[in-house]
Amino acid sequence: MKLNKLLITSILILSAAIIFGSVWIGNAIKSTNKDSDSKVAQELESQVVSLNISDKALLTEQEVAQYLGIPQDKLNIILQKEKIERQKLSSYDTYRYMPYIEIDSEIYFLKNEVDEWLQYHSSNRSKFNT
Repeated sequence: MKLNKLLITSILILSAAIIFGSVWIGNAIKSTNKDSDSKVAQELESQVVSLNISDKALLTEQEVAQYLGIPQDKLNIILQKEKIERQKLSSYDTYRYMPYIEIDSEIYFLKNEVDEWLQYHSSNRSKFNT
């Protein structure tokens, strides 16, 4: 009789330990999945934005900054410096300054013109001090 009670107690303790361990492992897996799911979601979102930008011909300032991989404030500094320099000149190479158009006081860029501007400055080893 005493042996049966000991056996039943052992079985109950073992069962409780298995249940507790299973719950603990399950919660750890859930939190790991949430972290990896949020990372995957962020990566997918950035890829979707990149795909959207590459599909467009006309880009906003924010999209151009993202396309170039620079912060928007650095793009604004480059544009301001170029605008000041451009006003001093009567003629200059086409892609010396980033070409853009203004529509309703908003600045837009043609993606292929941004590519040409990059190519020009890459070929001429231009340096931008911001």
